[in-house]
Amino acid sequence: MTVLACPVCHRDDFANQQGFLNHCRLSHNLEFGPYEQIMLQCGTPVDESEVPLDNPARSRPMGMIPAAAR
Repeated sequence: MTVLACPVCHRDDFANQQGFLNHCRLSHNLEFGPYEQIMLQCGTPVDESEVPLDNPARSRPMGMIPAAAR
């Protein structure tokens, strides 16, 4: 599991990857490549024990969890 944080302002409460991309583009004029690149550049691993069992990120291969769910 991975949490995305903005590399400029460190915000990490995004509902999904698209929200993260929109924030970075609109607020900081940052552009990223493929989602895999975003995870490598801005992702922070989170232990599975910190993710609720019913969190939708558990069903995604490279799940990103919103900060509120941690």
